[in-house]
Amino acid sequence: MRRSTVFLLLLQGVAVLASHDQKVLSDKKSPESINTGSTERSKSAWVVDDTPPPIRQPAADLVDDALVHLNKIPDAKHRRRNQAPGLVHQLIDLVYQLIFTWSVPASPQSSSKSPPTSARGPLYDAVDLLQQAAQRNNSDALYLLADMNFYGNYSHPRDLGRAFSYYQQLASDHGNSTAQFMLGFYYSTGIGSVVPRNQAKAMLYYTFAAAKGDARADMAVGFRHHAAIGTPKNCELAVKHYKRVAEKAIDWYRAGPPMGMSWVHESWRIADDNGGAYGRGASAASSGLNAIKVNIHSDTNAAIDDVIEYLDLLSKKGDSKASLNLGRIYYEGQRGQERSMEDAKRYFFTVAKRYWKNDGRVLDNYKIGIEKTAAKAAAYIGRMYLRGEGLEQSFDKAKMWFERGRSLGDSSSMHGLAIMLMNGFGVKKNVALATELFRTAADKDYAPAQIELAVLYLDQGGAEDVRVANSYFELAARYGLIEAHYYLAELVFQGVGRDKNCGLATQYYKGVAEKAEPLVSSWGEANQAYEDGDYETALLHYLIMAEQGYEKAQNNVAHLLDPDQSRVSLAPSLAQSLHMPLLAGRPLSSSPLMEDPSMALVYWTRSSRQGNIDSLSPRAVQCYTGAASYSQSAQALYNLGWMHENGIGLTQDYHLAKRYYDQALEVNEEAYLPVTLSLLKLRLKSAWNTFTHGPIHSIQDDPKPKKDWSLSEWISNFIKDGTDYYEDSLYDDIFDDTIGDREGGLDDDSGLEILFIFGISMALVGLLYYRQYRQQQEHTYVLDVAHLPGAGAVACITTSQRLALLTPDLKTEARAALGPRHGNLTLLRVVDAGAGTICTAGEDGSVSVWDTRNRDAHVARFQAAQAPITALACDAGSHTIAVGTELQDHNASIVLCEPSQKRVYTEVHSDDITELKFHPTDANILLSGSTDGLINLCDTRISDEDEVVIQTFNHDASIHRAGFLNETDVFALSHDERFAIYSMAEEQEKGVAIADFGNVREKVGCQYVANVSAKMDGSGAIMGVGAQDQHLFSLIHLSKNGSSWELNADARVNLPGAHGEEIVRGFGFFDEEQVVYTCGEDGKVNAWHPGS
Repeated sequence: MRRSTVFLLLLQGVAVLASHDQKVLSDKKSPESINTGSTERSKSAWVVDDTPPPIRQPAADLVDDALVHLNKIPDAKHRRRNQAPGLVHQLIDLVYQLIFTWSVPASPQSSSKSPPTSARGPLYDAVDLLQQAAQRNNSDALYLLADMNFYGNYSHPRDLGRAFSYYQQLASDHGNSTAQFMLGFYYSTGIGSVVPRNQAKAMLYYTFAAAKGDARADMAVGFRHHAAIGTPKNCELAVKHYKRVAEKAIDWYRAGPPMGMSWVHESWRIADDNGGAYGRGASAASSGLNAIKVNIHSDTNAAIDDVIEYLDLLSKKGDSKASLNLGRIYYEGQRGQERSMEDAKRYFFTVAKRYWKNDGRVLDNYKIGIEKTAAKAAAYIGRMYLRGEGLEQSFDKAKMWFERGRSLGDSSSMHGLAIMLMNGFGVKKNVALATELFRTAADKDYAPAQIELAVLYLDQGGAEDVRVANSYFELAARYGLIEAHYYLAELVFQGVGRDKNCGLATQYYKGVAEKAEPLVSSWGEANQAYEDGDYETALLHYLIMAEQGYEKAQNNVAHLLDPDQSRVSLAPSLAQSLHMPLLAGRPLSSSPLMEDPSMALVYWTRSSRQGNIDSLSPRAVQCYTGAASYSQSAQALYNLGWMHENGIGLTQDYHLAKRYYDQALEVNEEAYLPVTLSLLKLRLKSAWNTFTHGPIHSIQDDPKPKKDWSLSEWISNFIKDGTDYYEDSLYDDIFDDTIGDREGGLDDDSGLEILFIFGISMALVGLLYYRQYRQQQEHTYVLDVAHLPGAGAVACITTSQRLALLTPDLKTEARAALGPRHGNLTLLRVVDAGAGTICTAGEDGSVSVWDTRNRDAHVARFQAAQAPITALACDAGSHTIAVGTELQDHNASIVLCEPSQKRVYTEVHSDDITELKFHPTDANILLSGSTDGLINLCDTRISDEDEVVIQTFNHDASIHRAGFLNETDVFALSHDERFAIYSMAEEQEKGVAIADFGNVREKVGCQYVANVSAKMDGSGAIMGVGAQDQHLFSLIHLSKNGSSWELNADARVNLPGAHGEEIVRGFGFFDEEQVVYTCGEDGKVNAWHPGS
């Protein structure tokens, strides 16, 4: 056995000697020896491989045919996890866990893929062809079969043993470095019990793979030398391997477009979503200073989809900061949200249009305070043009946008313009001006500019220049930029401008290597598998990255495999005297791969050695004590108390148990309920122990403070007992100040209060549920109202999905409320008021037509669109219904539903359609408004989308309401209450408002505008405005005097009381009866007689 081990180690040494040596550095340790890459680093120098194509292997045609079959197989989707339970269920479940387990809700059970027992169809044919090719030793076939069996690609059943055989053949016959790395992985982890764990063999295979240039193997070998795993700790060898990967990472980064490669950072700890390994507040990840940090991925925070929806709502209301943040989210991407250059471009241009005109001039009526936001948007647009992201690459346009941002003092724009000047991208090189721009941006703490300026100083080579460069690199490194860490690694490794330090250089190189996630890791695949419930696949990916040295991956592996990370049932808890295991949310699983507690301990340990506090506690008493000594982990303190209480691993001592329980509460006040419950149980145990004269040290009463002695008393007592003074001097050491009436302590006589607390908690839960139920039942909005004289009724729709028909006096319902015909009924429009016909639409994309004169009012229902309908218009003469949809799959559609056909226009607008209106005299003209800020006039007789728009008005703000005032004039009202009138007349300047009233709220003194209703004779319109704080709704006349429009704010008709503090959602002005109907968010419809 010893001989074989020595032989393996010798082979390992030979492999290390045969590996590629690092370049010899200059003895002078000059800055010139550091390749700054000042020219190549910013240019779009994509790497071109001139290597001739390899010679085709035997059976290559079989592999090609197999790939054809595999491409026919649709991408397998991971099984989605179950929907989260409701509010009441979560509250009850939380109380249950706090009482019995002090845990947070566990993740759903693992749903590993259940592959079919046999492969059929394209998969069967592909596997058969690949096996035939593998028998002829085709390396591509061996590789494909190995990965299919290991990862379960193409829905192939996972077979780790067969995968090992293929990897072994591929490594031995072809020397494939990836296969060698995978063999090292098998021997290191013993995954699937295919081979026993053997760290010597693992090191051997990892070293062979690293010698052939496999980056993952280099990281694995570097980490093993760094952490002394299977080999003595050797900093020189560790830094050698990490430096090799770091150089590949920085070359990959610089091979991207100008400003370097960009990607979504995917590394994260599963446990942190639940507040850490032991739950929120109990773990170091969510207690102490970390308690104030916000985890955007946590279940306590809104999901990214909810955030985007909320920001989009603000954006449509004219909030430029929300628009910019949406653009950033789509441009940069993040976990749960892929990058989308189309969406990013749309939001950035939305912000820019609110400040600049198309010719670059500043708008006359821009919103005060938008300057900085517009400058940042300009920087992003310039960056997209410079890099060709979502836009055709254009150096001229990039420069234009950078200049706009620079004029407003934006540091990112300065940096972008400096990059162009430094490298001559579409402009003449100007190093002096570029340097000045870098310096200005760096002084504003813009990290990329600090790196560029540091490189320029480093190129100078002087001692002071190197010192300044070091300072700038350290400033930029605070933001985690890969280049800053790489330069610091080089400077520390070579001892330039600072002391040479192998350990620190290793840490920097390791950080650089791990930051290049798309190049060296599979974080994206692992996270997607975990979030979709495929925990086996997630575990395999996390394991591989854990072997590479990723601390977060090690933490994830331990979290998935630790059996104490799942919720235990009530019965075992009671059976074990209310045992409180370690917390958090690993899903239960019956998969053998997910049941390896020994491996969990290995990776808890490795994670803790890389500085993760929460990973210390699974190492029992020593680690609990280590974590507790810094008062960073409330769970560690609590667990020490539990161990003293039950005598597991420590001496059973009720007094010490109480001390640790009290300290856990001091670290985290949110632990009040579980600590109080534990103390109640502990006091009962201690009382029984005292009553039965048990051997356990019970809870002791606090010593009473001694009063101060007089001089005579002191002398008398000193003579009586010389030891009392000595003990009194040690009063602070022997008195346990965590017990008793001290501030922050617990009252020993508070046992009964727990029943009171529990009763109050359950009562609050019941009250919350009842209040929520009443709000849902009673607080119904009335969305719109319409008067139908032909049917002798008033129609309205509500948020409770009702279409109600009321008598004109609103005292009774004309007939029973009609049930919903849509999903989320949202729109009501009159087709023919005299005939009593209306149509409604909903978020399910359907339209219903109603004849309100008949008892069964419903006439027809049809599916108009596949997206939620947000705009609706009807024309009785041509029997045409037009619908507009919200933006979905990058398309916002206008659908014309005619008796004989249905036409769809998808390129008229680039965002949600919010308004549609037919021309009052020409039904072929359709007006459309959108949140993209445009109002388009379309000729519906034209089927070509490129020609259908005959006129456009750019309102430069998200359209809320729009329509025809007469045959030639069009009004537009934005979500931020900007009101303007445009003319269709040919003699008017195209697209320019003939009357721009600006912000109506300021002009007429209101808080919101409900709508604008044109008069039937075309002489004017009525604007409905509201003031919630005054309980007032007013009707203001908009009249045309010659060629000009006037808003008569002084001559208004007030409707006092209106709908109270609630907003009026709609109103209708009816000339014939001189009656105004209003509806609002108070759930009521009111009738008014303005003239009376």
